[in-house]
Amino acid sequence: MRSRAALIVVLAGLAAACGGDDGNGVTGPSNTPFTQTVTGTVSTFGWTRHPLTTARAGQLTVRLTWNSGADLDLYLTPTSCTDPYMPSCTFLARSDAVSGTSEQVQRTVTAGESFSVFVDNFSSGPQSYSLLVTIQ
Repeated sequence: MRSRAALIVVLAGLAAACGGDDGNGVTGPSNTPFTQTVTGTVSTFGWTRHPLTTARAGQLTVRLTWNSGADLDLYLTPTSCTDPYMPSCTFLARSDAVSGTSEQVQRTVTAGESFSVFVDNFSSGPQSYSLLVTIQ
């Protein structure tokens, strides 16, 4: 049975930044990169879902890292996707290399968009990991 444990990744509002223009007529916090790290554990041959809401517009990068030779994959989906193996689940971005200890997905986002981030474990043991979420 797939792990249904969910750690919430909510990108909360940024602290007010000093004015300025990003060159696109946008002022304030959008000039300040957002960074958040979330840690978790995914069960043997399981997956973990992290809800994510963007606090600002920009280039979203989600980087998954772990310390062992496990095979973890990373998926970015609409929030309507609650199980990455359902036929109705659409991947907006995915990273599923067979070797290494990191995966990364990117997508241009607007403030307030919501997604699900899935960490999928294709290994025969639970695996701890870290997700680094940035928006620039």
